[in-house]
Amino acid sequence: IKAVALYDFNGQSVNGGEYVNAAAIFVGECVNILEEDQGDGWTRIEKSDGTTGFVPSSYLRIEPSTSSHPIESGRF
Repeated sequence: IKAVALYDFNGQSVNGGEYVNAAAIFVGECVNILEEDQGDGWTRIEKSDGTTGFVPSSYLRIEPSTSSHPIESGRF
């Protein structure tokens, strides 16, 4: 599953502490979803450079899947 970062996230909390296993992302960055939000507000991602980590789920927009099979219903 592909996603795009809606906001910058540097892996640090507002008081300057670092989140464990967090990944930094930047607006517009495309990432792969490795593990969807399990209800805790975090999604595990893989960046294009191969690094992985967790980011706030609300900071991501899931890209619609692109299927190689056309829709055959004929109805619009």
